[in-house]
Amino acid sequence: MDRRAAVKRISAVVGVAITGPTMAGILSGCQPTDGPLKTLSSSQFNVLEVMSEHIIPETDTPGAKTAQVGAYIDAMLTTFYDAEEQKAFLDGLASVDAWAEEQYGKGFIKCDHGQQFALLNTLDRAAFLDEEEKSDNERAAHAQAGVENSKAFFRRLKILTVSGFYTSEVGATQELSVNPSGQYRGDVPFEEIGRAWS
Repeated sequence: MDRRAAVKRISAVVGVAITGPTMAGILSGCQPTDGPLKTLSSSQFNVLEVMSEHIIPETDTPGAKTAQVGAYIDAMLTTFYDAEEQKAFLDGLASVDAWAEEQYGKGFIKCDHGQQFALLNTLDRAAFLDEEEKSDNERAAHAQAGVENSKAFFRRLKILTVSGFYTSEVGATQELSVNPSGQYRGDVPFEEIGRAWS
């Protein structure tokens, strides 16, 4: 799959348009590195790995952690996000942690699996559902400061998770099926074909 096709599929999966630095990173072929973290602290990295694994969990195929989505996000933040965008992302991450503290009396990483899932599910519904699709209880819950402050972060996290996963070798070779029509070859010499298709 070429990168432009990947961007279209990722937009379709996430349900929002990919713009700005994330688009630049995908089209440039941003990949995770094995080196030390450059933008994220180790504790921020650990939280992002857990969050991304909730978004794309391991099933019969590997999940986001195996695809090194946390390292991909660090590379994207370092290479393609300016200081203001990095700060907004990291502030959003901190707001989820603060909201977890408010809800359960502990940070996100210390919450149990069910609590983490409930927090992310609330953010997902707040970030992606239209207002008329929400119940009255959801509207009230989504108006909490912790949710309101985290919606933009969660949209970006989901886009980064999906793009990091589906542009990784794991996502491209183990999660996606091979095109049954064969590999796309956009540079076939005319002499091999003989005539153009009508």
